[in-house]
Amino acid sequence: AAVCVLLAFFLIEWTRRSGPPATSKFLNDVLGPFRDARDSGELIFTPIALLLGLSLPVWNFCYSWSQDGTVPPQAWSGVITIALGDSVAALVVRRWGHLWFHWPGTHRTLIGSGASFISQILLWIGLAAFYGWPWRAGLLPLALGVLAEAYTEQIDNLAIPLLVMSLLPSS
Repeated sequence: AAVCVLLAFFLIEWTRRSGPPATSKFLNDVLGPFRDARDSGELIFTPIALLLGLSLPVWNFCYSWSQDGTVPPQAWSGVITIALGDSVAALVVRRWGHLWFHWPGTHRTLIGSGASFISQILLWIGLAAFYGWPWRAGLLPLALGVLAEAYTEQIDNLAIPLLVMSLLPSS
């Protein structure tokens, strides 16, 4: 399913840039609100990076699932960091971000990073209990992912899951 969505993103983006003028204008108007500072070039890459950040860890470890039916910890890195951590951080910052300090030299807040880390750790502990992984093994990779997120400005939705994936131990 993720491959189909990724292909749809590429087709929509190609049509937006190279399609008939009326269609390109319509797509620019519809997709405009979803652009952020990282999409300042011709390509709207944020949704593609988000989908890849969620999917690449799963795709990378798909083969090992078919062998014994267990899911390796690394496959969860996109779900933990982006689907949960990034979302919780955004919600908390939207409500309370103005009350807290920023990381030095960035626009990221300490409360957002803290909320992200706590939510990730809670999910990790639940997954570790369910799959029988050592729960302490996720603390450092997730903490480093949150720190990297605080200082990463480009394509963080892709880079952070891959970083955490590479740091998590195998089951």
